[in-house]
Amino acid sequence: MPKTKTEIKNWLKTPEHIRRILVDIDGVVDATTGLAVGTARISNGAYVNPTDNLNYNPIIIGGVSFSESFSVDGSLSRSYGDIEIDNTNGILDSTYFNYIFVNKNITIYLGDPSWPKSDFKVIFRGIIKDVASRSRNTINIIISDKLEVLNGSLSDLSITNTDKNNTKELIPVCFGECFNVTPLLTNKSTLEYQVHTGPIEDIIEVRDNGLPVSITKDLNNGKFRLNQNVYGQITCSVQGHKSSGTYTNKIGETITNILTGFGPSNARLTLSDLDTTNFNNFDSNFIASSIYKRPIGYYANSTQNLLDVCNQITNSVRARLSINCGIFDDDSVVGKICLKTLKKDSNINLYNINNNDIEEFSISLTDKYPLKGVTKIAYCKNWTVQQSGLAEGLPPENTALFDSEWLYATTANNTTITNYLLANDSEQEDTLLINSTGAAEESNLRNQLWSVPRYNYNMTAYAHMFDVQLGDNITITNRRYNLNNVSGTIISVGRDWIAGRVEIGVLV
Repeated sequence: MPKTKTEIKNWLKTPEHIRRILVDIDGVVDATTGLAVGTARISNGAYVNPTDNLNYNPIIIGGVSFSESFSVDGSLSRSYGDIEIDNTNGILDSTYFNYIFVNKNITIYLGDPSWPKSDFKVIFRGIIKDVASRSRNTINIIISDKLEVLNGSLSDLSITNTDKNNTKELIPVCFGECFNVTPLLTNKSTLEYQVHTGPIEDIIEVRDNGLPVSITKDLNNGKFRLNQNVYGQITCSVQGHKSSGTYTNKIGETITNILTGFGPSNARLTLSDLDTTNFNNFDSNFIASSIYKRPIGYYANSTQNLLDVCNQITNSVRARLSINCGIFDDDSVVGKICLKTLKKDSNINLYNINNNDIEEFSISLTDKYPLKGVTKIAYCKNWTVQQSGLAEGLPPENTALFDSEWLYATTANNTTITNYLLANDSEQEDTLLINSTGAAEESNLRNQLWSVPRYNYNMTAYAHMFDVQLGDNITITNRRYNLNNVSGTIISVGRDWIAGRVEIGVLV
């Protein structure tokens, strides 16, 4: 079985270690004949394993890197180096430019050339995006991950509306609980409306110009029918999507349902593509006293990008979809989709970085972030703002809910405002949170994060730090910048497997 993470880290710390990178590309096809070529095996140096009868072509000369980072607003960026292979005098022209590599699975391993392959650790799983040539004597295999295939429409299910010259109208989608959405009129003669592409939990209330009206529900199909004539604008509040008969408004469970049940049919993921332990733990972190404190709601009645929708949902709690990359005890989680969170300092530190872990003089202060004395969270989105046309006689508190898009939860650090002469207000930060408890907690956590001076320190670490992950908490000890056992959170990681270096950014 593969060596443990501890064994690999100890091996990487030895000065005499030799890093061998093995790359398997599965399912390669000859474009001319259409015949399967099999698995292409390449490496950055000689590797022959008689036990497994494996022979790797030592043609990798560069690349094999991956980086990802959080920006201060919580967005996640990823970039990939490509695998650069030697093509001096065109020795590989007749093969690599005549093989189909696009969308083939790629697995990258790390180990010592003296080890059997079973001792190597998987460090990356993804797909081939393309094959290119950046110079006359090289070929570049461009890699990506499973998030790339999700970069498509959330849903394209539509109906043909005979009342609108047979135009196609997108069927809405609804996740979690949404207030005052505009349903799609699917049958004018029967006054049938639809709010989701499949089963839903409930139609909480339907309103005509703000007044509740009688309906007949068809929850199995995400529909309802009015039991009276229409006088004005029809809106409703909904508890949406049910997966296998189960409703949820939790973030992790909702993202799981979206990734496995929506998007392009040829790119639909399964649970095996997700780090389900990570998703379950993500939701558990927001549960207190058996009451889920940060439920969400999302509604769309127009074409939306699946990744954008997921990021809107996760960014409500400073999280983003990511890919497990690096060294793990369990190789099976490598390449699986997970959730990473930009959070305030934690008392649980996974790493202690000192002079033995980084190149001397490599640490630098790269950013100092603006202070925020006030944090204003927008929550409980009103999906159909109605500032006119409401029925007479509505209570003032109802009218106020209908004509405003958001409710707000605000947290202020008066000491920071006074000391730094900051303004007493702030731009709102939109979320898909739906209740005051969750919004207040999120506002408080963001205020704790940004109402004190924060810095980004970057450093170049040695290969034994390949296992660090975004969101991990660490302590730094260094003679510069008063970094004496200072706690921080990793906000950027860039691994170069060939060079044996890790660029790490830490929010302190």
